[in-house]
Order: sequence, then C-alpha cells, then structure tokens
Amino acid sequence: MEHIKVHMMAEPKSGKEVAAREKAVAASALGSRAITNKRDRATERGDMMRYFLDKINRARVGDGLPAITMGRMGRLLLATPTKDLYYLKSICDQAPNFSKKFWWEIDPKKHTPEEEKKRAALFEKKNAERFAKRFGTRVEERPATAPRPLRPTPPATRVSPRAPRSLG
Repeated sequence: MEHIKVHMMAEPKSGKEVAAREKAVAASALGSRAITNKRDRATERGDMMRYFLDKINRARVGDGLPAITMGRMGRLLLATPTKDLYYLKSICDQAPNFSKKFWWEIDPKKHTPEEEKKRAALFEKKNAERFAKRFGTRVEERPATAPRPLRPTPPATRVSPRAPRSLG
C-alpha cells in the first residue's frame, strides 16, 4: 500500500522533491534492499578492484597506453576470490613495479613447469647472444678454463694418540 500512497502524492515542485519521490518509490518497492546511491553499493571486492585499476592505469597512461575500464578489470579478476585479492595487493605493493607484478601474477600460464623450462631456455639463449655481441665469440667457442683451485684446508688439529681402551 505504501507504493500506492507515493504515487498519489502531489506533483513535486523542485528537483530535490523529484529525487526524494524516486527514492521513496525505490525504497517501498525493494524494501530493505533499496539502493539509494552508488556509494551505498560499494563492496570490499569493488574497492579492491578500484585500487588495482587506479594503480595500473597510472602506469599505463604514463606509458602511453589506454586506461583499463572497470568492466575489463572485473573480467580479469572474475575467478579470483576476494581473499586472494588481498594477497595480490600485498605482493604487488612490495614489488618495485606494481603493474608488472600484477600482470605476472594474474596469468596462471606463467606458473607451469613447462613455461619455467621454456623461459630458462630463452634466458640462456639471450645470454649467449649478449656474450657473443660483447666479446665477439659464441659461448660454445670459449676456451675451457681450468677449474678454480679449492681453498686450502686448514691443518687438522692434532689429537694426542691414545691407546684404545680395552673393554675387559
């Protein structure tokens, strides 16, 4: 009955009265689930997403890339539980480059053993190329060097020889 009374009210005279009337209609139709403004709908997950969005967009805009929208951020973090977002936030905050760490951590393909081996092989190849560029030879062509000698061991402390004790 409440919603009928709201509709029977006299026509509002100002914008504030219109807003108040719409608010009353929404409250009566939805009961306790009424949403009055955007700030009332804030959730801890939304706050975390907004935090990531701000930090990442600062880096992206600085690099000349377009900013990420809230919808895209939602899609990226869709399967990530809220508890894990707090962990992600803590490790990204500790990293020297927030954006790099964020993109590394949300891509699960980078954390498989096959990918680790592939990255290690690529790393070795790049190092060999850098070595060849710097010294003019390939890594395989380097002369074998003698192994470094071990540090001399300190002389053992002398223990006075004793005759073994007899058990009987």
